[in-house]
Amino acid sequence: TGSITVTACGVTIRNVEVIAQNQTFDDFFAIWLKHDEFCAEPIIIDRVSVIADGFITTAVRNAFGGPASVLSSKFIGIQDGILGFGSGLIQDTYIELGMSMNGEHNDGIQTAGSNGLTIRHNTVLNPNDQTSALALFTEFGSNQNMLVENNLIAGGGYACYCGDGVGAPSVNVDFIDNVFWKKYYPTVGAFGPGRAYNPNGGGVWSNNLYMEANGTLAGDGLTSTLVEQPDVDQ
Repeated sequence: TGSITVTACGVTIRNVEVIAQNQTFDDFFAIWLKHDEFCAEPIIIDRVSVIADGFITTAVRNAFGGPASVLSSKFIGIQDGILGFGSGLIQDTYIELGMSMNGEHNDGIQTAGSNGLTIRHNTVLNPNDQTSALALFTEFGSNQNMLVENNLIAGGGYACYCGDGVGAPSVNVDFIDNVFWKKYYPTVGAFGPGRAYNPNGGGVWSNNLYMEANGTLAGDGLTSTLVEQPDVDQ
């Protein structure tokens, strides 16, 4: 019960459940990674659950974007799931956000200029009508050499901010075999399935499908919706 803060390189957190309790609206990070961005060895979070009791800002916050991986984990009821990864792997993880408590951002996975990050085979659900399930922003630079593969995503304002941004165009950002689920909204997100994927950045957009609320795959049709001008409203 409480929270975990990591300041060293190469730490593994495995088979742990964090019951994060916070009855105020002050920021509270269940797992706060403060290791150096130039660590040679990544932080590994493996088979870890975060259960929110009250206002939990983020399940896993990576303060400086150091190398890290989240594997086979479960985060439920938080305002933001995983935030700030620069490089590493997010895989086989279930993220279901709680309802927004004070109107701030709600993102299942949020990055802001990543290089060498793989997001694979996760379920990311945002029942709120704002921000996103998957937010690949460019606040701190271009998104480069990223693979987003075989994920199930739903909800948010846009279900996906898909990697591009004004002044920092994406480079080699691949979206392959993902499913955009109409679980909460008929347009996947409240305003649409996504925006800001750059088809000219060298990445691959392939076999990304819609799924109806009842679980029936509804086919392609995302490309023309998502390939828009770079995102300007983060």
